[in-house]
Amino acid sequence: MNEPLLNLVIWSLLIYIGFAMVPYRRMPTCGMPLMYLFVLYLNHWFGAAIHCLPWYDSGVYEFVYLGFEQSFIGICGLIAGVGLGSFLAAAFIGHLHRSEAHKSNPLIVEVYVITGLIFFLASPVLNRIPSVRTFASAGWALLIAGVCLGAWRAAIQGRKGGLIAWLALSAFFPAYSLIGDGF
Repeated sequence: MNEPLLNLVIWSLLIYIGFAMVPYRRMPTCGMPLMYLFVLYLNHWFGAAIHCLPWYDSGVYEFVYLGFEQSFIGICGLIAGVGLGSFLAAAFIGHLHRSEAHKSNPLIVEVYVITGLIFFLASPVLNRIPSVRTFASAGWALLIAGVCLGAWRAAIQGRKGGLIAWLALSAFFPAYSLIGDGF
């Protein structure tokens, strides 16, 4: 077995271990580690698998290998962090019931959306200042997070109309990105 293929197999096993750890976590979760692993898998596995094909030669093997090696280190860190974090959280915080995990600040959605809108509306001015551009993009992320949390809260509360409204609003983000930022 050649080295890239062996690395791909080990990388895939680590992803599987990350997915397999989830049922054994002692703390409630919203699935962020799983989603990160899934997106990492989608973004990097297929490209690495193509480079492992014996007849494929792109000439840029070194860059692909370095990127795959860094994502391998990242997966190891993520799995270790999730496993250790779950263990430490259960040891120090104790076991939380699902109903306790859903208690949060009731205004968090509004704060995220309003803050994100302020940054979004001010972004034409803020984007001209190189150091402040970072804050403008973070504000955009807050707006997206606020809309996602609004949809989640509407779904938890069983408000179908609110859920549909938040999901319809979420269609704005890819449309704006495509029109405003291009491909």
